[in-house]
Amino acid sequence: MVHARVAENQKSHAADLPGDGPAACVRDQLTSHPMNRQHDRSDETRNPRAERKTTVNWYNYIACFFAGLFLTNVVPHFVYGISGDRFPTPFAHPPGKGLSSLTLNVVWSLFNLVVGYILFRVGKVSSGNDPALVVFFAGIVAISIPLSVRFSKKQTE
Repeated sequence: MVHARVAENQKSHAADLPGDGPAACVRDQLTSHPMNRQHDRSDETRNPRAERKTTVNWYNYIACFFAGLFLTNVVPHFVYGISGDRFPTPFAHPPGKGLSSLTLNVVWSLFNLVVGYILFRVGKVSSGNDPALVVFFAGIVAISIPLSVRFSKKQTE
């Protein structure tokens, strides 16, 4: 009986409240308060880019470009290092032409990975900014094509 009276009281009071009853009233109070507006993510669920406008400065684009360079340079040094093949590094004798040890190639690739990741974050590549992504891929192209030409000439020597 007590539960029936409580339910009747809630129904009669719910008719006086805006929206869908008590839940709507609490929701309206929470979202109307300025401190809680940042927690209202209804716009973000409809359009994820609506609230996340990231400004990218000129130096972020430079970081994007070099992130592409460094992250691309990870691949050959890591692959050669773990597969047991020697590969040139800047520390070889002569630099860039001689072959370095497997361990040095892996260490060099991990260094490139760390620097590339930091530049990737600084460049805000993953922020949804399409020009930053284009500059990142331009960095990949800028190192990939010239090095492929250089190494193809080296193998013919």
